[in-house]
Amino acid sequence: MIMALAGIIRNPKKSTMKFVTEVKSKVLIATGWMAQVFQKTFLSKIATKNPEESVEQVVQTIHENHNNQADAESFIFGISGRWGEGKTFFLEGLEVALEEKGFSVIRINPWKYGQEKVSLLRHFLERLYDAIPLLPRLGVQLKTFMTGKEFLSLDDYSRTKINILKLSLLVLFLFSLFVIIIITPHETIDFLTKLLPDNWDTEEINAFATEKLTATNWSSDGIQILIFALFITPIIALVFSTVGYKQSRGRVTTLTEFDSILKRILLLLKFRIKGRRICIFVDDLDRLHPANARTILDLLRTFFDKPELTYVITGDHTILEKYIGKQIHKDNDKSTHLYEGRKFMKKMFTIYWRLPKPSDDTFREFIRDRVKKSSRLKDLKTEKKVISEYLLKYYQKNHREVIRFIEKFDFNYSLVERRINNGKEHYEEVKENPVLIARIMLYEDLTNPLHEMMIEDPELLERLEMTSFKKQGIPDFLSSLEKEKLVDPQILTKLQSEKHKFVTPDGRVLVNYKTFLQLTTTSSSTDIVGWKPDTFWTVLQTNDDPEALKNGLIGNSDESLSQNFEKLKAQVFELQAPGDKYQFFAKVMNAILLTHSDSKVRRAWGEVIEPADIEFSAKLDTEQRAEFVYSFIAIIDSTNKNKLYKKFKDVLNQPDPDFIDPLINQFLQNKLKDTTYNSFATHKLTTWLKNEYPSNQDKIISSLGQLISQLDRDILQEELNDLKEELFQRFYQNTGGDRINSYKIIDYTWGTNTVKLIQEIKKLVANNDYSLFDFFNNNTGKISKKELDSILLERARNIADHNDLLQTTNNVRDRLKDGNDEYWSILSGSHLDKVVVNLANLVDQGYEKLKPSVKIAKDLHKSLAEHISGVEDLSTAKLSLPYLIKDRWWIWNDLDSINKNPFKKNFYKQNSDTEIKDLINQVKNSFEME
Repeated sequence: MIMALAGIIRNPKKSTMKFVTEVKSKVLIATGWMAQVFQKTFLSKIATKNPEESVEQVVQTIHENHNNQADAESFIFGISGRWGEGKTFFLEGLEVALEEKGFSVIRINPWKYGQEKVSLLRHFLERLYDAIPLLPRLGVQLKTFMTGKEFLSLDDYSRTKINILKLSLLVLFLFSLFVIIIITPHETIDFLTKLLPDNWDTEEINAFATEKLTATNWSSDGIQILIFALFITPIIALVFSTVGYKQSRGRVTTLTEFDSILKRILLLLKFRIKGRRICIFVDDLDRLHPANARTILDLLRTFFDKPELTYVITGDHTILEKYIGKQIHKDNDKSTHLYEGRKFMKKMFTIYWRLPKPSDDTFREFIRDRVKKSSRLKDLKTEKKVISEYLLKYYQKNHREVIRFIEKFDFNYSLVERRINNGKEHYEEVKENPVLIARIMLYEDLTNPLHEMMIEDPELLERLEMTSFKKQGIPDFLSSLEKEKLVDPQILTKLQSEKHKFVTPDGRVLVNYKTFLQLTTTSSSTDIVGWKPDTFWTVLQTNDDPEALKNGLIGNSDESLSQNFEKLKAQVFELQAPGDKYQFFAKVMNAILLTHSDSKVRRAWGEVIEPADIEFSAKLDTEQRAEFVYSFIAIIDSTNKNKLYKKFKDVLNQPDPDFIDPLINQFLQNKLKDTTYNSFATHKLTTWLKNEYPSNQDKIISSLGQLISQLDRDILQEELNDLKEELFQRFYQNTGGDRINSYKIIDYTWGTNTVKLIQEIKKLVANNDYSLFDFFNNNTGKISKKELDSILLERARNIADHNDLLQTTNNVRDRLKDGNDEYWSILSGSHLDKVVVNLANLVDQGYEKLKPSVKIAKDLHKSLAEHISGVEDLSTAKLSLPYLIKDRWWIWNDLDSINKNPFKKNFYKQNSDTEIKDLINQVKNSFEME
């Protein structure tokens, strides 16, 4: 720097330029360093502040740094925050504070104009131009009028202009002519005659003109008006043809043109706005496609980068960070993308700040303020406090979600009032429970897939709320939504645990929840409104559709359901014929059976109906009676209520024998798929079956076996305990030939002991009864293959004689899984003599399934050779030796070599029988000798 100053003295012009360049470079370096230090200082100050205090800090920062960036660049303040976290709300407070500090705030709408660069530039300049006060703008328009040059036009135009200078000269000429001809004609003649040559008779000419003017009364008003009318049209045409011209220009599209206009606007702003400074807000940058958002950021650091302008840019900048990072690094490392994108964003902004979430107190104050501004919620005294707490709990300090929720609540509440005014009285209970309106809206907002399911099946809402009382967590029917991450289990659990519910802990439904659900669907209100008693009876007389009846029933509260069923009883028992009574009862019960197993409708039915009310069913024909009894038992059983069990405990216990079969058929035909019968149905069913068992055992075992897995195990053990031993023996002995159903009954009811089962199988197998063995071998995995093989091998160890050996081998060959080697080892060890006797039978290809390994085959060959060479009866040797030749028995197929001397010593020498010697040689020659 000192050297540069010295150079100025020697060579002022050249060294001055060098000095300026060096100073500018040092200033820029220092500015960058100061910006970093400043940002750290700012963030350290603001980190501990609440959003309200943050506004003051941001204003102070902008005030101190506006137009103070070394005359090089704009001051850009970036505020990042997710959708709804209060960025716009923050900007509203910031705008007021900045205007108090002397700033003019201009808002730019990026998501409306950001799709095209030219449109954005035009919008930006128009908004800046609007910031110019009225008087300076009038001056600009006057200058344009005077010069004919557009100062700030951005659009294309074609128009007629007037040249003011030419117009002024022409007007002066015409006015002079008017004065000469119209105002002073006599004086004009006198003046002109003086200009004539001396040899002209000026007196005669003057007298002639005066005579003519006097004769025509030239100076009269009529003559002057006539002359003006005759000459005004050509004069106007002359004026426009002389002073008018066409001017046109295409719309501004180049950056050079835009930059020229921007400089003019900034010049006006600088000299015309006394003490006012410009701060530009660009809100919701994240609404744009990331590529368009980046274009806007690039423009801020290029075209719009003027030290006279300060910018505040808001949006969820993490979206931009990910996009820009991916553009910089093409790899798939998301963390790298985020890191690089954040680095880029920090270069774009002078300050890059994450908007802090408001404190609970601040957000609660915001909610309180929005509630006060609402049209309906504000008038609710106690309910608005509960709903305000919902907003604080569930919307994670998201301002926009709160505003949207309150506006929608006001709409729904107003809609309810309108429907009440239109005569839909069933909406009165909706109006009386505004907190439940809010709960339905929460389900819609926070668990939308579940809400859609509720619209299709409203009873899901009741079942869901009941699980919260039972502390069962998220019910099974929602597991798929949780697995696919369509519903947040934590949010759902919180919603379930809220104090205000549609049902009570004992399962009573307080209101018609379908009416509440209808606020968030377009379904017809006639499909969801519960019936009044008279309407219910009318529908029963005219409607045979059980689905429609079900929809009407579940649309009632518990109280209205009871009233409807009481109405049914009163009307039905005025009828005399059992068949007529059955008709109406059957309609209602078929509809009730379409509801879920713990439905309020089922509970209400059980509470209203008395044991005496169903006595008429004994007079029905067999089929009708079976249908009625099954439906009634299924309804009462599904409620799982002890008080209802006690109420109907002694009902229908002794049906007629002819009634059993159709009743069992009803249970079989209506076999449940996804649930089980509870203790009431189990008790009734087992009572009937036990009564019938002595006379028709096979039928009862078959029926019970088909239903057993859906019955209550505790009740089964209690009811069938006196038949336990008989049922086990029936299974072991296969009495009646229905072992599968027998096994289902004993295994489900008491379980089966594996050790005990194996003992029973061994007893039967010892007597060559493999039926129980085959049952477990083919039907269940109760006994392992290894355990089953061990039973067969134990049977082999206990072979009694050669006939038993052959029979055992016949039984084993298709049942043994992995014990072939052990089986032959047992035979060659304990039963070799019996094997020799059966060689002619064992070579049969049917036994090849029992083929042993090469090692066991070699051991067996050696054992047989030694045994045969030791027999005293040569005829036995002659019959047995051929089966030791390789190709005479399938068991030797894979055996290539045997011991060099497989037979006992001297067996060959001591035997003078040439046939035996020949057979020995054949055996040896068929194998390789080791």
